[in-house]
Amino acid sequence: MIKKIAFAVVLILLLNPLSAFCYQKTTSLTDREIIEGLTRLEEGQKALQKEQRLLREEMNRRFEEMDKCITALVHTANTMMVVFGGLVVAMMGLVF
Repeated sequence: MIKKIAFAVVLILLLNPLSAFCYQKTTSLTDREIIEGLTRLEEGQKALQKEQRLLREEMNRRFEEMDKCITALVHTANTMMVVFGGLVVAMMGLVF
């Protein structure tokens, strides 16, 4: 029994260093592949910038539309306040 355990321990100790030789060779990138990858990245960056510019223009257009709507609402509210104020003044004049 002790011989089997000793054999197993020795076998494990002997086979453990063999895992150091099991490595996967990495593929080296060539300069051409790196340049092609950078070119694709630059094209993607340009496309993103163009899309961002279009979105910004659309957003500015929508803000201008909202500004017009808000201005119209403010004018309507001012008109209502003037009319209500005039009615109050007229009622006060009638009361006195």
